[in-house]
Amino acid sequence: MDGDHPSQGKGDDRLKIVAFERYGPVELALFPAPPRRRWMDESAGRFAYRCLPLVMANQAGWLVRNPITFSLMWNGGPAATDIQILVPHGQHGFSAAFGPESVVESHFGEGVITFQLPYLFRTSAGYNLWVKGPANIVKDGIQALEGLVETDWTPAPFTMNWKLTRPYETVTFYEGEPICQLVPYPRGLIERFEPEVRDLAEEPELASSYFDWHAKRGEFLVDRGVPGSEANRKDWQKDYYRGQFPAGDRAEEHQTALGTAAFIRHEGSAGGSIAKGPHPRPSSTAIPQGGCPMSRGVSPKPTTDPSSTEERG
Repeated sequence: MDGDHPSQGKGDDRLKIVAFERYGPVELALFPAPPRRRWMDESAGRFAYRCLPLVMANQAGWLVRNPITFSLMWNGGPAATDIQILVPHGQHGFSAAFGPESVVESHFGEGVITFQLPYLFRTSAGYNLWVKGPANIVKDGIQALEGLVETDWTPAPFTMNWKLTRPYETVTFYEGEPICQLVPYPRGLIERFEPEVRDLAEEPELASSYFDWHAKRGEFLVDRGVPGSEANRKDWQKDYYRGQFPAGDRAEEHQTALGTAAFIRHEGSAGGSIAKGPHPRPSSTAIPQGGCPMSRGVSPKPTTDPSSTEERG
């Protein structure tokens, strides 16, 4: 889903995010969040992609891939030992020095599992990282927790945490499945806003535009059900997707895609840092979610079945 991203920074206004590898080189763990999701691909007529805000949220930031397949069972208790984690043998972790036994643990209790990430992130001054679950990917039986981390100064790495929601249900994470989404967030942004509630009539120009939109929207919805009508043929107004006002003019900085750059590895040397090209970006038709990386419409079994009662999210 190509589109414009006019707000992408250029030149001196470009900001930095660096993923320092803590335990040696890590391959294929970080990649720009793609716009597509399997459940959206499988929606009737790919209808879900008509919601541009959904598509934009999908691709905001970077995803971290899970390097192993494992299963979880929680008995509903508050202790860390109340969660059982089954990791089949013969797997690799994030790197040779970051094996599968180090990837996930039950540390906090309360039904929470913790992913140890292999990176220490550093962002440009004044920018935090919003650490969250992959946008618009639903996983049954478990919920991603979110955190806002001041990554422009702290020397401590952060973890990614998920909370189990169903006692005595097996939840399985698969190798290649995204477990974390990273979104830069300017520190102090919320505090700069002055919230107000006002009557729409106080802004005549906005009110006029709104009522114009409301009338045209209502008319379109009625006409769409009339066979042979223009609305029935179009089936979709598409005004917001186009960044178009009811009067026909366009929003100047409307976006339909984000130009998120891939991470590039730099290896230090006596001569300075040497760029080695970006990590490969996975095809958007094979976005891993709720299972191992798979082509659209196919749900292969994992190489090793960790549990006869596995449940995909």
